[in-house]
Amino acid sequence: MLIVACGLVHTMVLTMGGLWTCGEGEDCKLGHGDEADRLVLTQLAVEHFEGNAQIVMVKASASHSVLMESEGGVWT
Repeated sequence: MLIVACGLVHTMVLTMGGLWTCGEGEDCKLGHGDEADRLVLTQLAVEHFEGNAQIVMVKASASHSVLMESEGGVWT
């Protein structure tokens, strides 16, 4: 599985190995818990998601990201 979602200033890549993000981190849009910009793809720690949820879909827009987990939960 490989899903790539591109926002205006950030990118998310979902692989079998996890979720990776890069770009502008303002407003914590990259999901790493800070506002740091990341110039290379950086994997999100599974601890960021309750119960180590399995992410199955990602979408990005101008300034936010949406993730859907296998049980139907949604993260923004």
